[in-house]
Amino acid sequence: MLKSLASPDEPLPGIVWDGAIDPAKLVDGEPLPEHRICVQQAGVDVFNADAANDFAQPRVDTAALDCALESLDPVMLELAS
Repeated sequence: MLKSLASPDEPLPGIVWDGAIDPAKLVDGEPLPEHRICVQQAGVDVFNADAANDFAQPRVDTAALDCALESLDPVMLELAS
């Protein structure tokens, strides 16, 4: 099992994110909805590796990604016969 950079004695949470955000895609310091990452799964934590800052402050940061996005239209695929 992988171990956390934030605490070598603890296993990594269910989701690991590099934490990097493209500053060119921020508006007033926040990403637009189409550029957000949202996680809404009970009992699953998100580990932010803080790669953009050379892993200076890796941390479990589940609340930062607790949001909802507008649903997309379904994609319909035709099966080849």
